[in-house]
Amino acid sequence: MGNLPPATPEGIEYYSHLKEGKVSLMSKGLLPHFVTFKDMNDPMTVENVDGKDLSKTFGEGVLLKDITLEITTDPITWGNINHYLPWLEGLKGGYLDGQFLGGGPSLSNILHAGNFQHKGLQK
Repeated sequence: MGNLPPATPEGIEYYSHLKEGKVSLMSKGLLPHFVTFKDMNDPMTVENVDGKDLSKTFGEGVLLKDITLEITTDPITWGNINHYLPWLEGLKGGYLDGQFLGGGPSLSNILHAGNFQHKGLQK
């Protein structure tokens, strides 16, 4: 599997032919970007989380055993990310620090609302 193809016509073609099944992302050396918020009500408190060492952020003994990606024919289940991050909608697609031009150096000016939701998948 190697690296997953980007969101290109080739990548979309690749994914359109996948059948039901599951794969361990960790066995492929693939980890998503994890973040946490010191204060869930304040997007400026976003912090990186080391997926290979969760105990650095969450305390001794906390570890990530596996991440499994599964393709299924089951219907999509929907949740509302705005319930957990109530400030997200107010960003209107901007960066977590409220700006519309990003690039850092702070994480709140690198991550934007789209990193937490995908308009095309919302119900």
